[in-house]
Amino acid sequence: MNLIVSKKELWVPTELIDRIFKFIERDLGSYDYKGQWDLLALLFVCKEWHDIAQRRLYSSVGIEGSQPLSLGGKNNVHGDNNAFFDLVKAKPHLASLVRELRIGAFYQSIEEAATHARLVPLCTNIQRVVLAGNDRQFLAPLKSTLAQMDLIEFTLSHLGRRDKQSEETRSPADSELCTPSEIISYMLNWPRLRKFVAQTSTRTYELGEEEALLPSVSAVEGRCPDLREISLGDCTFSAKQLLLLSALTPNVRRANLSIQADATDALFTCLERWSSTLEHLSISSPNIESDSASTINIDPYPDLYELRSLTTSSQIIPPDMLATFIELESLEYTATTEHIEHLCDILHHIPSLPLLRKLQLRPLTDFLVNMAEIPRTRAAVIALRGICNTRKIRFSDITYLFRD
Repeated sequence: MNLIVSKKELWVPTELIDRIFKFIERDLGSYDYKGQWDLLALLFVCKEWHDIAQRRLYSSVGIEGSQPLSLGGKNNVHGDNNAFFDLVKAKPHLASLVRELRIGAFYQSIEEAATHARLVPLCTNIQRVVLAGNDRQFLAPLKSTLAQMDLIEFTLSHLGRRDKQSEETRSPADSELCTPSEIISYMLNWPRLRKFVAQTSTRTYELGEEEALLPSVSAVEGRCPDLREISLGDCTFSAKQLLLLSALTPNVRRANLSIQADATDALFTCLERWSSTLEHLSISSPNIESDSASTINIDPYPDLYELRSLTTSSQIIPPDMLATFIELESLEYTATTEHIEHLCDILHHIPSLPLLRKLQLRPLTDFLVNMAEIPRTRAAVIALRGICNTRKIRFSDITYLFRD
Protein backbone atom coordinates (compact mmCIF):
# COMPACT_ATOMS: atom_id res chain seq x y z
CA MET A 1 0.00 0.00 0.00
CA ASN A 2 1.46 3.26 -1.10
CA LEU A 3 0.88 6.33 1.05
CA ILE A 4 0.88 9.60 -0.78
CA VAL A 5 1.49 12.61 1.36
CA SER A 6 0.67 15.89 -0.32
CA LYS A 7 2.85 18.87 0.41
CA LYS A 8 1.21 22.19 1.02
CA GLU A 9 3.05 25.45 1.05
CA LEU A 10 2.53 27.62 4.07
CA TRP A 11 1.71 31.07 2.72
CA VAL A 12 2.69 33.98 4.92
CA PRO A 13 1.88 37.57 3.91
CA THR A 14 4.97 39.48 2.82
CA GLU A 15 4.08 42.30 5.23
CA LEU A 16 4.31 39.84 8.14
CA ILE A 17 7.65 38.47 6.95
CA ASP A 18 8.95 42.00 6.64
CA ARG A 19 7.95 42.75 10.24
CA ILE A 20 9.71 39.60 11.43
CA PHE A 21 12.83 40.63 9.55
CA LYS A 22 12.66 43.97 11.31
CA PHE A 23 12.90 42.14 14.64
CA ILE A 24 15.89 40.19 13.34
CA GLU A 25 17.50 43.42 12.20
CA ARG A 26 17.24 45.24 15.51
CA ASP A 27 18.05 44.44 19.10
CA LEU A 28 14.68 45.11 20.72
CA GLY A 29 16.27 45.65 24.13
CA SER A 30 18.27 48.69 23.08
CA TYR A 31 16.86 49.50 19.62
CA ASP A 32 20.39 49.20 18.26
CA TYR A 33 21.04 47.57 14.93
CA LYS A 34 22.52 44.06 15.15
CA GLY A 35 25.16 42.47 12.98
CA GLN A 36 24.41 42.98 9.32
CA TRP A 37 25.19 39.38 8.47
CA ASP A 38 21.83 38.37 9.99
CA LEU A 39 20.06 40.11 7.11
CA LEU A 40 22.56 38.98 4.51
CA ALA A 41 21.95 35.32 5.39
CA LEU A 42 18.24 35.73 4.68
CA LEU A 43 19.00 36.56 1.06
CA PHE A 44 19.83 32.90 0.38
CA VAL A 45 16.82 31.12 1.94
CA CYS A 46 14.30 31.40 -0.90
CA LYS A 47 13.22 33.87 -3.55
CA GLU A 48 10.44 35.38 -1.46
CA TRP A 49 12.72 35.92 1.51
CA HIS A 50 15.44 37.21 -0.79
CA ASP A 51 13.23 39.96 -2.19
CA ILE A 52 12.02 41.07 1.24
CA ALA A 53 15.48 40.98 2.86
CA GLN A 54 17.02 42.78 -0.11
CA ARG A 55 14.45 45.55 0.10
CA ARG A 56 15.17 46.03 3.81
CA LEU A 57 18.93 45.72 3.32
CA TYR A 58 19.11 48.48 0.72
CA SER A 59 16.42 50.71 2.25
CA SER A 60 19.04 52.68 4.19
CA VAL A 61 22.53 53.26 2.77
CA GLY A 62 25.42 55.10 4.39
CA ILE A 63 28.54 56.08 2.44
CA GLU A 64 30.65 58.23 4.71
CA GLY A 65 34.15 58.80 3.43
CA SER A 66 36.57 56.09 4.44
CA GLN A 67 34.09 54.40 6.79
CA PRO A 68 32.81 50.93 5.84
CA LEU A 69 29.74 50.83 3.65
CA SER A 70 26.57 50.90 5.76
CA LEU A 71 23.44 49.09 4.60
CA GLY A 72 20.12 48.58 6.34
CA GLY A 73 20.26 51.30 8.96
CA LYS A 74 23.49 51.68 10.90
CA ASN A 75 25.18 48.38 10.13
CA ASN A 76 28.64 48.25 8.64
CA VAL A 77 29.37 45.94 5.73
CA HIS A 78 33.01 45.77 4.69
CA GLY A 79 33.25 46.92 1.13
CA ASP A 80 34.42 49.66 -1.18
CA ASN A 81 32.19 52.71 -1.65
CA ASN A 82 33.10 52.96 -5.32
CA ALA A 83 32.20 49.32 -5.71
CA PHE A 84 28.73 50.08 -4.34
CA PHE A 85 28.33 52.90 -6.84
CA ASP A 86 29.32 50.56 -9.68
CA LEU A 87 26.88 47.95 -8.36
CA VAL A 88 23.80 50.18 -8.27
CA LYS A 89 24.76 51.75 -11.59
CA ALA A 90 24.82 48.28 -13.18
CA LYS A 91 21.66 47.17 -11.30
CA PRO A 92 19.24 50.11 -11.16
CA HIS A 93 16.63 48.05 -9.30
CA LEU A 94 18.94 48.06 -6.24
CA ALA A 95 19.26 51.84 -6.38
CA SER A 96 15.46 52.08 -6.57
CA LEU A 97 15.21 50.30 -3.18
CA VAL A 98 17.12 53.06 -1.36
CA ARG A 99 14.82 55.18 0.79
CA GLU A 100 17.42 56.76 3.08
CA LEU A 101 20.85 57.93 1.85
CA ARG A 102 23.60 59.19 4.15
CA ILE A 103 26.63 60.51 2.29
CA GLY A 104 29.67 62.64 2.98
CA ALA A 105 32.32 62.98 5.68
CA PHE A 106 34.90 65.48 6.86
CA TYR A 107 37.76 63.24 5.74
CA GLN A 108 37.30 62.23 2.11
CA SER A 109 39.18 62.45 -1.13
CA ILE A 110 37.99 64.46 -4.11
CA GLU A 111 37.23 61.14 -5.84
CA GLU A 112 34.96 60.07 -2.97
CA ALA A 113 33.19 63.43 -3.02
CA ALA A 114 32.59 62.97 -6.76
CA THR A 115 31.20 59.46 -6.19
CA HIS A 116 28.77 60.77 -3.60
CA ALA A 117 27.49 63.44 -5.96
CA ARG A 118 27.02 60.91 -8.79
CA LEU A 119 25.25 58.41 -6.55
CA VAL A 120 22.33 60.64 -5.60
CA PRO A 121 20.71 60.80 -9.08
CA LEU A 122 20.78 57.00 -9.32
CA CYS A 123 18.63 56.57 -6.21
CA THR A 124 15.35 57.79 -7.66
CA ASN A 125 13.08 56.82 -4.74
CA ILE A 126 14.95 58.51 -1.89
CA GLN A 127 12.76 59.89 0.89
CA ARG A 128 15.42 60.80 3.45
CA VAL A 129 18.81 62.40 2.79
CA VAL A 130 21.59 63.08 5.28
CA LEU A 131 24.33 65.08 3.55
CA ALA A 132 27.57 66.04 5.30
CA GLY A 133 30.93 66.93 3.84
CA ASN A 134 31.00 68.20 0.30
CA ASP A 135 33.09 69.92 -2.34
CA ARG A 136 32.07 73.13 -4.01
CA GLN A 137 32.57 71.92 -7.57
CA PHE A 138 29.85 69.27 -7.15
CA LEU A 139 27.22 71.44 -5.45
CA ALA A 140 25.38 72.75 -8.53
CA PRO A 141 24.39 69.35 -9.99
CA LEU A 142 23.74 68.00 -6.49
CA LYS A 143 21.34 70.83 -5.69
CA SER A 144 19.57 70.36 -9.01
CA THR A 145 19.07 66.66 -8.31
CA LEU A 146 17.81 67.23 -4.77
CA ALA A 147 15.31 69.84 -5.96
CA GLN A 148 13.65 67.26 -8.21
CA MET A 149 13.11 64.71 -5.43
CA ASP A 150 10.11 64.25 -3.18
CA LEU A 151 11.76 64.14 0.23
CA ILE A 152 10.15 63.77 3.64
CA GLU A 153 13.35 64.36 5.68
CA PHE A 154 16.47 66.35 4.85
CA THR A 155 19.56 66.92 6.99
CA LEU A 156 22.53 68.84 5.64
CA SER A 157 25.77 70.15 7.02
CA HIS A 158 28.24 72.85 5.99
CA LEU A 159 31.28 70.86 7.09
CA GLY A 160 34.29 71.37 4.87
CA ARG A 161 36.14 68.54 3.14
CA ARG A 162 39.64 67.56 4.27
CA ASP A 163 41.60 65.53 1.76
CA LYS A 164 42.91 62.31 3.30
CA GLN A 165 46.19 62.50 1.44
CA SER A 166 47.13 66.18 1.56
CA GLU A 167 45.32 67.09 4.80
CA GLU A 168 44.13 70.21 2.98
CA THR A 169 40.93 71.59 4.48
CA ARG A 170 38.33 73.34 2.39
CA SER A 171 36.80 76.15 4.41
CA PRO A 172 33.06 76.12 5.28
CA ALA A 173 32.64 79.15 2.99
CA ASP A 174 33.69 76.91 0.10
CA SER A 175 31.26 74.23 1.18
CA GLU A 176 27.95 76.04 1.51
CA LEU A 177 25.01 73.90 0.55
CA CYS A 178 22.27 76.51 0.65
CA THR A 179 21.25 79.90 1.97
CA PRO A 180 17.95 80.69 3.76
CA SER A 181 16.36 81.59 0.42
CA GLU A 182 17.51 78.30 -1.08
CA ILE A 183 16.09 76.43 1.91
CA ILE A 184 12.69 77.94 1.18
CA SER A 185 13.04 76.96 -2.48
CA TYR A 186 13.78 73.38 -1.45
CA MET A 187 10.68 73.29 0.74
CA LEU A 188 8.52 74.45 -2.15
CA ASN A 189 9.66 71.35 -4.07
CA TRP A 190 9.04 68.95 -1.17
CA PRO A 191 5.35 69.24 -0.15
CA ARG A 192 5.51 66.00 1.91
CA LEU A 193 8.45 67.24 3.99
CA ARG A 194 8.31 66.37 7.70
CA LYS A 195 11.76 67.37 8.94
CA PHE A 196 14.39 69.85 7.72
CA VAL A 197 17.72 70.27 9.53
CA ALA A 198 20.37 72.61 8.11
CA GLN A 199 23.77 73.66 9.42
CA THR A 200 24.96 76.26 6.97
CA SER A 201 25.72 79.97 6.74
CA THR A 202 24.35 83.01 4.97
CA ARG A 203 26.32 84.54 2.11
CA THR A 204 26.66 88.31 2.29
CA TYR A 205 25.10 88.90 -1.12
CA GLU A 206 22.20 86.54 -0.55
CA LEU A 207 19.68 89.00 0.82
CA GLY A 208 19.89 91.29 -2.17
CA GLU A 209 20.18 88.83 -5.04
CA GLU A 210 18.44 85.64 -3.98
CA GLU A 211 15.72 86.98 -1.70
CA ALA A 212 14.37 89.10 -4.56
CA LEU A 213 13.55 85.90 -6.44
CA LEU A 214 11.35 84.47 -3.69
CA PRO A 215 7.57 84.19 -4.26
CA SER A 216 4.93 86.08 -2.32
CA VAL A 217 3.57 84.81 0.99
CA SER A 218 0.11 84.15 -0.49
CA ALA A 219 1.64 81.93 -3.18
CA VAL A 220 3.20 79.50 -0.68
CA GLU A 221 0.49 79.32 1.97
CA GLY A 222 0.36 75.84 3.55
CA ARG A 223 2.61 74.14 0.97
CA CYS A 224 4.30 71.94 3.62
CA PRO A 225 1.46 70.97 5.98
CA ASP A 226 3.25 67.85 7.31
CA LEU A 227 6.48 69.59 8.33
CA ARG A 228 6.86 69.22 12.10
CA GLU A 229 10.53 69.93 12.78
CA ILE A 230 12.81 72.63 11.41
CA SER A 231 16.31 73.27 12.74
CA LEU A 232 17.89 76.21 10.94
CA GLY A 233 19.76 77.91 13.77
CA ASP A 234 22.92 78.47 11.75
CA CYS A 235 21.02 80.42 9.08
CA THR A 236 19.97 83.96 9.93
CA PHE A 237 16.56 84.70 8.41
CA SER A 238 15.37 88.11 7.28
CA ALA A 239 11.81 89.34 7.84
CA LYS A 240 10.62 88.27 4.38
CA GLN A 241 12.23 84.85 4.67
CA LEU A 242 10.68 84.32 8.10
CA LEU A 243 7.21 85.23 6.83
CA LEU A 244 7.57 82.80 3.93
CA LEU A 245 8.82 80.07 6.24
CA SER A 246 5.86 80.38 8.60
CA ALA A 247 3.38 80.50 5.71
CA LEU A 248 4.92 77.37 4.18
CA THR A 249 4.89 75.39 7.44
CA PRO A 250 1.71 76.05 9.44
CA ASN A 251 1.97 73.04 11.79
CA VAL A 252 5.51 73.14 13.21
CA ARG A 253 6.07 71.48 16.58
CA ARG A 254 9.84 71.89 16.98
CA ALA A 255 11.71 74.96 15.68
CA ASN A 256 15.29 76.18 15.94
CA LEU A 257 15.72 79.56 14.24
CA SER A 258 18.03 82.55 14.02
CA ILE A 259 16.65 85.90 12.93
CA GLN A 260 17.82 89.38 12.08
CA ALA A 261 17.15 92.10 14.64
CA ASP A 262 14.76 93.95 12.30
CA ALA A 263 12.48 90.89 11.91
CA THR A 264 10.30 91.76 14.92
CA ASP A 265 6.95 91.91 13.14
CA ALA A 266 7.75 88.79 11.13
CA LEU A 267 8.64 86.89 14.31
CA PHE A 268 5.28 87.82 15.84
CA THR A 269 3.46 86.54 12.74
CA CYS A 270 5.56 83.38 12.69
CA LEU A 271 4.90 82.46 16.32
CA GLU A 272 1.25 83.39 16.00
CA ARG A 273 0.86 80.90 13.13
CA TRP A 274 2.51 78.17 15.20
CA SER A 275 0.83 79.02 18.51
CA SER A 276 -1.47 75.96 18.56
CA THR A 277 1.21 73.39 17.63
CA LEU A 278 4.65 74.65 18.76
CA GLU A 279 6.07 72.56 21.62
CA HIS A 280 9.82 73.21 21.44
CA LEU A 281 11.38 76.54 20.42
CA SER A 282 14.97 77.72 20.16
CA ILE A 283 15.36 81.23 18.80
CA SER A 284 18.37 83.51 18.63
CA SER A 285 19.51 86.71 16.97
CA PRO A 286 23.29 87.17 16.60
CA ASN A 287 22.74 90.84 15.76
CA ILE A 288 21.48 91.67 19.24
CA GLU A 289 22.99 88.98 21.48
CA SER A 290 26.44 90.47 20.99
CA ASP A 291 25.13 93.72 22.50
CA SER A 292 23.53 93.46 25.95
CA ALA A 293 21.77 96.79 25.40
CA SER A 294 19.85 95.63 22.33
CA THR A 295 16.38 94.10 22.46
CA ILE A 296 13.63 92.89 20.17
CA ASN A 297 10.36 94.50 21.19
CA ILE A 298 7.22 92.40 20.71
CA ASP A 299 4.31 93.45 22.87
CA PRO A 300 2.13 91.53 23.39
CA TYR A 301 3.81 88.20 22.65
CA PRO A 302 1.67 85.51 20.96
CA ASP A 303 0.11 82.95 23.29
CA LEU A 304 2.10 79.74 22.76
CA TYR A 305 -0.41 77.34 24.26
CA GLU A 306 1.58 74.14 23.75
CA LEU A 307 5.15 75.34 24.38
CA ARG A 308 7.06 72.87 26.57
CA SER A 309 10.71 73.89 26.15
CA LEU A 310 12.35 77.18 25.22
CA THR A 311 15.93 78.24 24.44
CA THR A 312 16.35 81.96 23.89
CA SER A 313 17.65 85.29 25.15
CA SER A 314 15.92 87.77 27.42
CA GLN A 315 16.51 90.37 24.69
CA ILE A 316 14.21 88.38 22.40
CA ILE A 317 11.70 87.10 24.95
CA PRO A 318 11.83 89.17 28.17
CA PRO A 319 10.78 87.68 31.53
CA ASP A 320 7.32 89.31 31.41
CA MET A 321 6.50 87.28 28.32
CA LEU A 322 7.79 84.05 29.84
CA ALA A 323 5.07 84.22 32.43
CA THR A 324 2.43 83.70 29.73
CA PHE A 325 3.84 80.28 28.69
CA ILE A 326 1.93 78.31 31.32
CA GLU A 327 2.88 74.87 29.92
CA LEU A 328 6.63 75.58 29.89
CA GLU A 329 8.69 72.80 31.52
CA SER A 330 12.29 73.56 30.44
CA LEU A 331 14.00 76.92 29.92
CA GLU A 332 17.53 77.70 28.67
CA TYR A 333 17.87 81.43 29.14
CA THR A 334 20.57 83.96 28.29
CA ALA A 335 19.72 87.04 30.33
CA THR A 336 21.01 90.44 31.37
CA THR A 337 21.43 91.14 35.08
CA GLU A 338 18.30 93.29 35.07
CA HIS A 339 16.30 90.51 33.47
CA ILE A 340 17.64 87.93 35.93
CA GLU A 341 16.37 90.12 38.78
CA HIS A 342 13.02 90.45 37.04
CA LEU A 343 12.83 86.68 36.55
CA CYS A 344 13.39 86.27 40.29
CA ASP A 345 10.35 88.47 40.96
CA ILE A 346 8.22 86.43 38.54
CA LEU A 347 9.23 83.01 39.88
CA HIS A 348 8.79 84.21 43.45
CA HIS A 349 5.06 84.16 42.73
CA ILE A 350 4.17 80.46 42.74
CA PRO A 351 1.40 80.63 40.08
CA SER A 352 3.90 81.86 37.50
CA LEU A 353 5.30 79.10 35.22
CA PRO A 354 3.68 76.36 37.33
CA LEU A 355 5.12 73.44 35.33
CA LEU A 356 8.71 74.68 35.06
CA ARG A 357 11.12 71.94 36.19
CA LYS A 358 14.45 72.90 34.58
CA LEU A 359 16.18 76.28 34.26
CA GLN A 360 19.62 76.71 32.67
CA LEU A 361 20.94 80.26 32.89
CA ARG A 362 23.73 82.12 31.10
CA PRO A 363 24.24 85.68 32.40
CA LEU A 364 24.70 88.11 29.54
CA THR A 365 27.35 90.45 30.86
CA ASP A 366 30.83 91.21 29.60
CA PHE A 367 32.68 91.10 32.91
CA LEU A 368 36.00 91.94 31.26
CA VAL A 369 34.53 95.29 30.27
CA ASN A 370 32.24 95.91 33.23
CA MET A 371 33.82 94.50 36.38
CA ALA A 372 31.50 96.56 38.54
CA GLU A 373 28.56 94.46 37.34
CA ILE A 374 29.87 91.25 38.91
CA PRO A 375 28.51 91.70 42.50
CA ARG A 376 25.03 92.61 41.27
CA THR A 377 24.95 89.71 38.80
CA ARG A 378 26.23 87.29 41.44
CA ALA A 379 23.52 88.36 43.89
CA ALA A 380 20.82 87.94 41.23
CA VAL A 381 22.02 84.47 40.20
CA ILE A 382 22.25 83.25 43.81
CA ALA A 383 18.75 84.60 44.53
CA LEU A 384 17.40 82.85 41.45
CA ARG A 385 19.02 79.57 42.49
CA GLY A 386 17.41 79.83 45.91
CA ILE A 387 13.94 80.39 44.44
CA CYS A 388 14.42 77.42 42.10
CA ASN A 389 15.45 75.20 45.02
CA THR A 390 12.32 76.23 46.90
CA ARG A 391 10.13 75.43 43.89
CA LYS A 392 12.03 72.20 43.11
CA ILE A 393 13.22 73.54 39.76
CA ARG A 394 16.55 72.05 38.65
CA PHE A 395 18.84 75.07 38.23
CA SER A 396 22.22 75.40 36.53
CA ASP A 397 24.44 78.37 35.73
CA ILE A 398 26.37 77.27 32.64
CA THR A 399 29.14 79.83 33.27
CA TYR A 400 29.94 78.19 36.64
CA LEU A 401 30.96 81.66 37.86
CA PHE A 402 28.38 82.18 40.56
CA ARG A 403 28.30 79.54 43.28
CA ASP A 404 27.41 79.92 46.93
